[in-house]
Amino acid sequence: MSASKKSACAHIDRWPFVAELRRPLKHVFHYRRRFARSDKADLTGGVTLAIDFKSALLETAYSDLNKFFLEAGIARNGPYRITFEKATDLCFEEYRIAVKKHDCLIQAADTEGMRRAIFFWRTCLPRRTDGFCVSAAWHASHG
Repeated sequence: MSASKKSACAHIDRWPFVAELRRPLKHVFHYRRRFARSDKADLTGGVTLAIDFKSALLETAYSDLNKFFLEAGIARNGPYRITFEKATDLCFEEYRIAVKKHDCLIQAADTEGMRRAIFFWRTCLPRRTDGFCVSAAWHASHG
């Protein structure tokens, strides 16, 4: 790299939007309801993550999910179980999420599919205004 390019790159750290991009994503929660309706999964008592799909490539995704629960005030080692597992019937980057009243199953064909599933599920929760999750199923494939 030439000296002029190195000099130009050195100034990038001074750009305000670069500093903003480096900050951790902060979620804001506006929960109003105190009790889950019968069609909702109640995460307010805490969650337990059962990570059966282990990979060094997913450590950051699982870590971000733990930070998310911390920000949301959702305790770890609670009664609501979230299981992450590899699924042999799915294709490249494909995932499936099944949310039930007492547990959630997140499956993916590969690490990219699992990363996408975790991100999707995590982004759905702050949109809720009550701190609960509707029992539902999602399936997404790359393509």
